[in-house]
Amino acid sequence: MDDVVDAQIVDDTPPQTAATAGSAVAVRSAASAVPDIRARMQGIIESTGELAQLGRLETQSLRQIVLTILDVTDFEGRPPAVNDKGWAKVAKRLKISREIVPGSVQVRYINGAEPLAATVIVRAHFDGAFEDGDGHCDINEDTFTDRATGAAKEGGRAKLEHMLVTRATSRAKKRAIESVLGIGKITPNDVRQAHQQAGLNLQFGPAFSAEQSPRARRAMLYLVDGDEDVLDAAIAATQAKCGYFPACVADALVKLAVDLRASRDVATPPETARRAPEVV
Repeated sequence: MDDVVDAQIVDDTPPQTAATAGSAVAVRSAASAVPDIRARMQGIIESTGELAQLGRLETQSLRQIVLTILDVTDFEGRPPAVNDKGWAKVAKRLKISREIVPGSVQVRYINGAEPLAATVIVRAHFDGAFEDGDGHCDINEDTFTDRATGAAKEGGRAKLEHMLVTRATSRAKKRAIESVLGIGKITPNDVRQAHQQAGLNLQFGPAFSAEQSPRARRAMLYLVDGDEDVLDAAIAATQAKCGYFPACVADALVKLAVDLRASRDVATPPETARRAPEVV
């Protein structure tokens, strides 16, 4: 969650868009950037075990690399669009940094009292370039208001200003990443095709990623007394046999760890106790 920073009250006028003065500086030559991007991607792929199956980098574009990082669970809405989790995963793998543009957080109020809407501008940096993305959120959205009655949902407006700014920031981050990558619209079908072309065998469903699900990794560690080496060896053996480590296997192990913990009648002394997996 992003903290509310640099918030300021402005009058009830249409929010400023992301067409900021610095945007022209972010325009870069795609042709000249290709060698640098490919070298950067090569280093990322070689250092990331989960991407080792991507194949020869020189045959792939930046768009193809992003498509292989994502999976079909990284979409939501109609029509489907990459969700927060998906873009966060892309940003982490490609080392895209993001920051709220100082002074860009604006909150509008009704009669100077109740928050009405929030607008935020986020800047994303990648491969020596940057782009800005704007995000907007207001109280008329389904989260806060019942469309059928027009009334505020119960509990929907608690900490309203923070929620408005947080949602606006999340949307601004996604737009900034999309803009700085410049790879166009992405659909679940694009992801499926890219995985097939890259030779990724996903017959058992999406792949498990410890970055996406630290809770699952903690649960699996619980089963092996916290021994990282034993767990990594088990994951490697599964990857060797199946081609990857399926998320459904991780889910089953989480359930096993939770059930095992619950079945223990005698508590272990604190100094030797295993860490129980968190149940969310």
